Amino acid sequence: MGYSYYDYSYTTMDDLKRLAKKSTERLTKKGLILEPVHLVGNKIAKNWWGISWIDNLEKYSDYSNRLPRGKKYLKSDCILDLKIKKGRIDAIVQGSSSKPYEVCVHIKVLNKEKIEDIVQLCENKIESIEDLINGKFPDTLKEVFIGKNGLFPSPNEIEFDCSCPDYASLCKHVASVLYAIGAKFDTDPRLFFELRGIDVNQFIKKAVDNSIEKLLVEKKKSERVIAEEDMDRLFGI
Repeated sequence: MGYSYYDYSYTTMDDLKRLAKKSTERLTKKGLILEPVHLVGNKIAKNWWGISWIDNLEKYSDYSNRLPRGKKYLKSDCILDLKIKKGRIDAIVQGSSSKPYEVCVHIKVLNKEKIEDIVQLCENKIESIEDLINGKFPDTLKEVFIGKNGLFPSPNEIEFDCSCPDYASLCKHVASVLYAIGAKFDTDPRLFFELRGIDVNQFIKKAVDNSIEKLLVEKKKSERVIAEEDMDRLFGI
């Protein structure tokens, strides 16, 4: 990975925090409503959704050598703003210069067929939204989310752009945002479903409804078998 001469590697975490604080004050005075990402402790994520998001990113060779630089910026409170919506993350990241950079990450939204496949696999395995949000489901089902064809995005489903002058395809500001997304999921996993274009309430409802429908069909079959047995006994067959 190359570095441009704009990469001030000597900038300390204290320097970044100081710059971030000034930029935050300046942007707030302009009337911007910021949603910063601040870590509590040294860990970026502590819950299943945040940890899994980060693990998924780090396992890709395209990212593995480039992501670590972003941790310094995240831990220095440089994510001044990060907003997640369907298929897109917009962020403001403090860099080594006085003016922060704008970062945009696009995540491919899942198509209906993909969502239907996931719903089918989740039948009888998720009892409530609370279980899903808390990451409480069987290990076999977790593979549905983090496997090769799971809900977590692959590199070819991720595009990003940063206003910084660094010519690297994945600069440290983008890397910090990718980690910060995991931190956001850690506090509100519903944002993951929003990002991938899934209505989490409808997702659960459909999986549950499909399960109930199957149960009703099985019940009717059982009742029919019992009725046939009664008829056999009635006629002495």
